[in-house]
Amino acid sequence: MKLKVESGKLKVESGATRKSVWFKPSLFIALASLSTFHFPLSTVSAQQNVAVLDSLPVVHYSDGMRLATMERYDEALEKFEKALEAAPDHDPSLFEAANVLAERGELQRALEHSSRAVALDPENSWYKGQKARLLLTLEMYDEAQALYEEMTADPGVFDPENHRMLAILYHARGRTDDALRVLDSVTTHLGKHPAIVEIKRGILTDAGRIGEAVAETERYVAETPYDEENRLILAELYLYQGRDSLGMETVREVLSINPDNSEALSTLADLYLAKGQASLHFATLRQLFLLDEVPLADKIARFERLSANLSLYRRHFLPYQGSCISR
Repeated sequence: MKLKVESGKLKVESGATRKSVWFKPSLFIALASLSTFHFPLSTVSAQQNVAVLDSLPVVHYSDGMRLATMERYDEALEKFEKALEAAPDHDPSLFEAANVLAERGELQRALEHSSRAVALDPENSWYKGQKARLLLTLEMYDEAQALYEEMTADPGVFDPENHRMLAILYHARGRTDDALRVLDSVTTHLGKHPAIVEIKRGILTDAGRIGEAVAETERYVAETPYDEENRLILAELYLYQGRDSLGMETVREVLSINPDNSEALSTLADLYLAKGQASLHFATLRQLFLLDEVPLADKIARFERLSANLSLYRRHFLPYQGSCISR
């Protein structure tokens, strides 16, 4: 699941993989618990042994965990449901069943299971985090906000992700200053955190507060001088402000750190072309085309755009054609 803010509106994108937000393996714990049970075969028949095992939720739970790690989700869900038949209040099975149901797109059922797990163990931050994400995916924003507010107010659990999600909710609902306050509280605890810097910059930009976004990024770049990504973002913000010379200089700074930064080369090539500096444009473009990491389709697309500009092609491109696509 991903959250994005576009034009002040919150968008939720589903499609999380099993290895992301819905899944926390606990197979080792389950197996460790199972290993404590012993059934002397000399005194218990095989049939009775099976019946006893079948009545233990941890047996079905551990089977479900094993199947879930193999991405056999339908079978895993059957095992978790059997565990719940044996013990309706087995909250780990409720939690994992909710994970599987979310993978299958059965979000309402997943929320029901998750809510039961939270009710059984209200202090469990994993359970509450799962429920909050499900509420967001189901666009139940009031309930999600209330739960994130509860989690961020808990002094015993400090998770920057909860603050990030609450800030996104606040901003999407017109409470930008509250969103920034929540993000600043993370900085107070942890210092500059890359994910928090990114979302804060995004919120400021989306709110039209470009100057503040620039100032925030400048401070972060000053503290992390070898961070290519944020320095390039700073360059793009300068360009957005119309500060072309400063933007171009900042792109060059990125390339001084890493001459093979493809995004910086692409940006610099476009800047040269916009300024009519064709020779510098083609020289930079040649560096870009020589990078193996740039997909061939991207190189072809750029080549076609250039060759479609007949005036530019006639005046500048033919002498450089061979060198740009060689190697």
